[in-house]
Amino acid sequence: MNKMQRIFCAVLTVWAGFLTYKVVQLEKKINTYESLYVDTYRQINQNSLLLDDLMSQIPPEVERISRRVAKEEGIKLFKQFGENFKKLSQEGQ
Repeated sequence: MNKMQRIFCAVLTVWAGFLTYKVVQLEKKINTYESLYVDTYRQINQNSLLLDDLMSQIPPEVERISRRVAKEEGIKLFKQFGENFKKLSQEGQ
């Protein structure tokens, strides 16, 4: 082997080592990003399940509260109507 071939082999070996080093670094980054992706997906999925659970509970709760408020408002309006009717009937006498 002449000197030029040895230099060429040495350069190729260094270059292959550098490429191997870069591949290992990229694999580490990919593993990090994959871990972040999985954690984000897990959190989004958990939030979605939480929202679904809340949405399934909201209609009965809203209906219960709205019925109670409507009842209170209805009673208040009937009392006011009764008072106004009494005042009008006393003024008409």
